[in-house]
Amino acid sequence: MLFFWRFSTTKSISYPAGIKIRITAILKEQPRFAGNIQKFNLAGIKVITWRYPEYRYGDRLTVVGIVKNNSLETPVIEKEERSEKPLQGKQ
Repeated sequence: MLFFWRFSTTKSISYPAGIKIRITAILKEQPRFAGNIQKFNLAGIKVITWRYPEYRYGDRLTVVGIVKNNSLETPVIEKEERSEKPLQGKQ
């Protein structure tokens, strides 16, 4: 039963072609690279964008684009910068 739940939560979502969407999510996979592009799934939709800047597993991204064939091609992507503050210990 747990397997079915896991499978059902990882399915792609079907978005109507031509609509503009905005998704903010954490990248749950390492992007795949081919030539000058990178591809990855974000919140159930395929994102196809230029190779640079490179994104990686764990990045929090906001993606805005128009759906075409259940993917976003060359969308606008904003990456939330990670906080690099050191942990404060008790003194």
